Amino acid sequence: MFPRWFLLPTKSCLLLGSRRAGKTTLLLDSLKSATYLTLDDYDLLELADKDPKAFVNKLGPLTVIDEVQRAPNILIGIKKFLDEKKGTVYLTGSSALSLQARGAETLAGRISVKELPTVCWNENLGPPRPLFEKPLDELEAKVIMRGFSSWNIYGGYPEVVSCKSDKDRELLLKDYKNSFFLRDLATLNELENERGLMALMIYLAQSTSSRVEISKASQEIGLSHPTVKKYMRALELSKIVFSITGYQFGPAKRMIKAPKYYFKDSGVPTALGIELSDRQRFEQFVISEIEKRRALGAFDCDQLFYYESTGGREIDLIIEQPNSLLAIEIKSTKSISRSDLKTFSNFELKGGKKPVRKMIVYRGVEYLVSGGVECWPVANLAGAL
Repeated sequence: MFPRWFLLPTKSCLLLGSRRAGKTTLLLDSLKSATYLTLDDYDLLELADKDPKAFVNKLGPLTVIDEVQRAPNILIGIKKFLDEKKGTVYLTGSSALSLQARGAETLAGRISVKELPTVCWNENLGPPRPLFEKPLDELEAKVIMRGFSSWNIYGGYPEVVSCKSDKDRELLLKDYKNSFFLRDLATLNELENERGLMALMIYLAQSTSSRVEISKASQEIGLSHPTVKKYMRALELSKIVFSITGYQFGPAKRMIKAPKYYFKDSGVPTALGIELSDRQRFEQFVISEIEKRRALGAFDCDQLFYYESTGGREIDLIIEQPNSLLAIEIKSTKSISRSDLKTFSNFELKGGKKPVRKMIVYRGVEYLVSGGVECWPVANLAGAL
């Protein structure tokens, strides 16, 4: 397994991420002396359910507990274990409807909560260079773009990245669909309608770049409003999808507009056999890659936004940091037109005083700056953090 860009905390940690994102491998490679307990083991799971105290007594000075969402009741015992300073505990979770909230409440102040995303584009090739600082020259960009199609289609699940051919990647993603994308996800989150879950994921994929209204989704899919809300929540907590909301300078107004949804990894639509337009797939890829980097700490923010002006003009992505804003428009074309540059002409933040960096990420290979707008080839995302 190649080294990941994730910086593992030195203190106790709850590590979240989708199944197959590489959480267990990362911890075992980094903590070779740790006691390893997995709740995928039926005997250990039964012990954790029936006698949480006896389970906690198995913890050593350094312990990894895998798939903790299967037995959230042991969190109380782990809290006592940490309060008594008996050791350091690393927990992994593919999440469930209640784990994140219960874990944060029970272990607040005693354990950090981190997310391990799937592999960033070219993370497997070595340490990262700084993102959006020094542009690649055109020759470098052209070389990198030779591998773009594979990453765009098959995504960054570690086992997928390690495959030797695209055919092997395709077969592995099909296996993922039939295992954890549907069956495990439904079982772990107590979702009764597997076909309804699949229908919802298809709907979200087809809605890429568009706002998603729960009521409309309910009508289109044929599921009740509460069921759609429950399934959407499960997909988010299981790190399969994430949402971005409409940006306004006043935080209270940001939740008014319906969110947009994207898959955490661009390989998920491929695994599910969902056809996306070229524009949708490119936008899905870029935003998911930036979300991965946000989770890894490249941006000092808790979430991403989109922006819509009063006249209906949109900017695909807003990254708000303590001292600056990054506004990004995503274009699947290989060249930039004057109309692309005009996208930012109606971008205003009433009451906002932070400096704004305006950018276009596109499919070409030439870096250029025009009218205060930086145009970055998508190749600059590869190998960068």
